[in-house]
Amino acid sequence: MVRIAIVDDELPAVEQLREYIERYSAENGLPVTISAFQDGLSFISDYKPVFDIVFIDIKMPLLDGFETSKVLYKLDKNVCIVFVTNMAKYAVKGYEVDALYFAVKPISYFNISTVMTKAVGRIESRREKEILLNDAGQIVRLPLSSVYYVEMVKHYAVYHTDMGEYRERARMEELEERLSPCAFARCNNGCLVNLRHVMRIGQDAVYLKAGELHISRPRYKRFVSAFMSYLGGRA
Repeated sequence: MVRIAIVDDELPAVEQLREYIERYSAENGLPVTISAFQDGLSFISDYKPVFDIVFIDIKMPLLDGFETSKVLYKLDKNVCIVFVTNMAKYAVKGYEVDALYFAVKPISYFNISTVMTKAVGRIESRREKEILLNDAGQIVRLPLSSVYYVEMVKHYAVYHTDMGEYRERARMEELEERLSPCAFARCNNGCLVNLRHVMRIGQDAVYLKAGELHISRPRYKRFVSAFMSYLGGRA
């Protein structure tokens, strides 16, 4: 499933883009969901990284496309940003936010087909580095590199990340099986640590930018061994 947002205050342009995306979806057997927003401010307010591709118009009320994309890029560097506008002279600004594509209105199906193929290729190349969470009924796409550690609180896994906290109902055994191949290791019965973020290991604690976690005695050797293996396997 590819999750797409369209941020544009012109309803005919939104409907045309939606039609092209749905056509591409049908022709390529690619399931998509499409959400539309009439301005950048409503889109970016309380944003969570749930989208794979965001089509953004430049000229909009309240918050224009470039300002919206700058905020978006700070919150979610993995999303594919596509500018769709009649202001072609500003295309170079797209590089400031690693924009994937710049489509000039009036858009054609060929343009959208091209950008969708390019975006899907980028998404697939990154997908193995991300996980999907069900946080209170909302699907969240979470880059593994953003996770400091995962803590079990009652029957919930709490993901402590550089974007805030997310939680989903889970069991530690399931989490360990899912995350151990991705450079995570248990430092005690209730915590899985992202070894990428380990700064120092003491006799009874591991130190991360996000704080200090206790290492239980039974797990100390295995945790240190996992960390050394991670360091030895890095490119």
